[in-house]
Amino acid sequence: MARGELTVKFTELPERLPIMLDTKTMAGILGVSEKFIRDMCKEKQLNGVMKIGGIWRVPRDKFLKQFDLYETYHQKRIGDDLIG
Repeated sequence: MARGELTVKFTELPERLPIMLDTKTMAGILGVSEKFIRDMCKEKQLNGVMKIGGIWRVPRDKFLKQFDLYETYHQKRIGDDLIG
């Protein structure tokens, strides 16, 4: 699959996500392999990508915005906070 043809199968967003996402977390959210995410990181195709301690990381909100999940995640969090 070419990079321009990314077909994402979003899984349900976890209730809480860390501020910095690792490749395993991003792959789980997008429904793709960790290798695919690592390749995207190497090619700087993810907004804000950086390597920290040898591990690729992306700021949560930049990642969510890039894949149009920011509002969904934060609305879910607000709803959960109001209910619980």
